[in-house]
Amino acid sequence: MITPFFALVYAAVVSAAGSALTAISVNGGPWDTTSTRPSPAGGPPVLNVLAPEIICGYNGTIPVKGVTTVVGGKSNVTVLWSPDSHIGPNLIYVAPVPSPYITPVTGLKWTKISQQGISIPGGGGTGWSSPLPGGQYHFIIPPTLPPGPYLLRAESLVLPNGGNFKTAESFVGCIQINVTLTPPGPPPSIAVPFPGAYSPGDPGLTWNLAAPPPPPYPFPGGPVWPSGATTNDNDVGDI
Repeated sequence: MITPFFALVYAAVVSAAGSALTAISVNGGPWDTTSTRPSPAGGPPVLNVLAPEIICGYNGTIPVKGVTTVVGGKSNVTVLWSPDSHIGPNLIYVAPVPSPYITPVTGLKWTKISQQGISIPGGGGTGWSSPLPGGQYHFIIPPTLPPGPYLLRAESLVLPNGGNFKTAESFVGCIQINVTLTPPGPPPSIAVPFPGAYSPGDPGLTWNLAAPPPPPYPFPGGPVWPSGATTNDNDVGDI
């Protein structure tokens, strides 16, 4: 049986407007828009997880002039989605690059460092980490992430609602960052390619948001790197 509350959740998902990654803030500082690769107006979602746009969105191959400096283990990072975000999970990946201005972005190896899903066990639509307050997603750069330039990939997923669409809509964008003051070392041992990390039939992409109560949500894209974080205990996918 679909309750009135879940009917409202469905409507919110179906009518969700576009959302674009627009800025980054470090330790509560000012918003930096110069290091975020541009997204088209309205932030249309990527519907094909096997398309190259799943990497950094529709304009993700366009480098920008800015680079945001972060410190492993000490930088509390916030990324900004505008307008706001959607009901569903959020994921953060990083890929080491020879230069933050790299283009194209194919062939990179991405490591998941943060994910949020259902944060209130049995909470239904209200239990998801999104919509994010003010469109802001917070996470910490892992303390053992080797120093150097990276692309940071932020993703907000809109899950199917059992109605108009059958797989997730991916709102995704990339930010140019430089990690400092961490111990030198090899790249993270857990890394996935994009495209390739997701398959159209992955349970975490075909998950029906309109089917309460939610059991543990199966995140797509493999596990979180050990020094990253899954911030809610009702999900599977971390290690």
